[in-house]
Amino acid sequence: MVDVQNDFLDPKGFFESRLGQPTEQMRSIIPHVQGLISAAHASGVPVIFTKGYEDVRFRKGPDVRRAIKWDEHDGDGSVNSESGTWGSEFYAVSPREGDTIVEKHRWSSFDGKDKKERSLKEILDQLGVRTLVVAGVVAETWRL
Repeated sequence: MVDVQNDFLDPKGFFESRLGQPTEQMRSIIPHVQGLISAAHASGVPVIFTKGYEDVRFRKGPDVRRAIKWDEHDGDGSVNSESGTWGSEFYAVSPREGDTIVEKHRWSSFDGKDKKERSLKEILDQLGVRTLVVAGVVAETWRL
């Protein structure tokens, strides 16, 4: 479940309130996402959530240039889904005991780590996963 977070979905979140991008269409998938999570839990299929943070302090290379171009600074509201903020919290989904949460500071979920410091690849390998079902609202990256 990729980046189902307040800043991307909630009308008070960054995309709609700061960028003026309507989020109603993205929110329309939430019942389906919730159903998919419930079906996975009922079937014993592992559920992995990703949570993306856009903090400037963690950026490197091209991501730093993007922060300069867009005049982004940690702590002033110019960064979406900044860690520790309401905007970075999950929207209308709640991981339950046994689910995995991969936190990331880059757009790719494979760059993140879970609380055991495992990468997504390591988690998938340990679970023996050969097939993925990917869902979320910014799973392919938002285009402005």
